[in-house]
Amino acid sequence: MSRLRSGRILIIGLGLIGGSLAKALKTRAKPSHIAAFDVNRKALETAESSHWIDEAVDRLETGIPGADLVVWALPVGKICAGLKEYAGSFRPGQVVTDVGSVKRQIMDAAKALPGKTHFIGGHPMAGKEVPSWAASDSDLFYQRPWVLTPDESKTCSEDYQQALRELESLILTIGAIPVSMHAAEHDKSAALLSHLPQLISSCLMNTVGTLIDELPTKDLLAAGGLRDTTRIAGSNPQMWQEIYEANKEELIGLIETYEEQLKAAKKCLVQNDFKGIYNLLQRAQKYRNSIW
Repeated sequence: MSRLRSGRILIIGLGLIGGSLAKALKTRAKPSHIAAFDVNRKALETAESSHWIDEAVDRLETGIPGADLVVWALPVGKICAGLKEYAGSFRPGQVVTDVGSVKRQIMDAAKALPGKTHFIGGHPMAGKEVPSWAASDSDLFYQRPWVLTPDESKTCSEDYQQALRELESLILTIGAIPVSMHAAEHDKSAALLSHLPQLISSCLMNTVGTLIDELPTKDLLAAGGLRDTTRIAGSNPQMWQEIYEANKEELIGLIETYEEQLKAAKKCLVQNDFKGIYNLLQRAQKYRNSIW
């Protein structure tokens, strides 16, 4: 058994992702000790009383040094701030990771950690629109990619490679699929496949919300199509604001490409080019069927 499973794991943040990780670890990996920290005392107490965690940590200054693996399960901005604020609490040999949706900014912040601390960026590609302990699920990561972004300046170190192998093994144990890539590659991919869809969903919901009162029956005719395409618009605004801020360069370029698609569709309608509209829809159907 690896030291990450036989040792102590500290999860910082018991929202949807941190809570789901605690439950997945307890259900499948069964590490010797899971500790957790969260400013939400109710979530901590619930997790401890239901035995999803073994210990509720009051202060990170005392909780961090005793852990073999530290997982930052907070929004991007708080992860970056926390890595810098508590850098002095980490010790050599610890494995440290995160679950943030943007990797380059977090990898830069992790440079504040002691040199012999093994920081490995992470991002499980799973989630729900409700970011709370109450929505956490032990199966959230099952058969989902879990991106790892190693520190390229340390990959020649055998100790670092061992830490990476142990983290990959732990991820496999909870049913997820570890995928290693460069931080920049991750941010580009996440911008297209996660961040842009979230923004589009929110803009669509704002369009509907702005105009819906003009309809004589208000939202009476709202059905599955609107519900499905705007589901993620119900996500945490603060969290997504931080993601957009951290990955804005990638997102801006994608927005411009999406605008071109909308303009092309509008042009077809204005010019009564319904063959063009059919081609647009057929192409979209083909792309979607190639992914799912």
